[in-house]
Amino acid sequence: FQMDKGLNALDKVFATGFFESCWMRFEPQGEGVRVILGVKERPRSALDFAAAQHSADKASGMIRFRNQNVFGLGERLELHWSGSDTTRLLRGSLEGERIPLTPVGYSLRLERNQDRPRFYEDGVLANRANFRRDTLRAALTKTWERTQSFEAGLAFGRVRTEAQPGLAFETDKDQVRLAFGRFVWDKLDDL
Repeated sequence: FQMDKGLNALDKVFATGFFESCWMRFEPQGEGVRVILGVKERPRSALDFAAAQHSADKASGMIRFRNQNVFGLGERLELHWSGSDTTRLLRGSLEGERIPLTPVGYSLRLERNQDRPRFYEDGVLANRANFRRDTLRAALTKTWERTQSFEAGLAFGRVRTEAQPGLAFETDKDQVRLAFGRFVWDKLDDL
């Protein structure tokens, strides 16, 4: 048994995100040592709540549901809602490290975001604008040695502006198309 290789393997097991904790235990066995690997599984699903009070946004809140292993292959599902007096966000996302039988992973996200910022004229509230953005984003990902990753994808969406009395915005719709890519190189010594 080589301790450095064993600890490196244990780090890789912990880095999967499936476990709350991982450890190694050693017991004498005859003239040798028995190595026991232990893990405590992380809960697959979590439900988070948050609330806040702020003078500009008044009350705000957030509800998020996450499942870390939707189909049994490490896929991550997240459903998120947050809202306040000025914004509302509804988002669903699904990510996976691997598409079966391929060396690449994927990321899908559907989002609806509504902004209602206040506009002032000479210090007096003129009105609130109303902007709504709907976006569908899809990407493919590739990871090397758990320290480098590349992501490339497309996003499609629309932005809707609704006319409000006292503001210079007219009712309009815009289409959004975006191609994107990013490369990440993590030099931290912690998988």
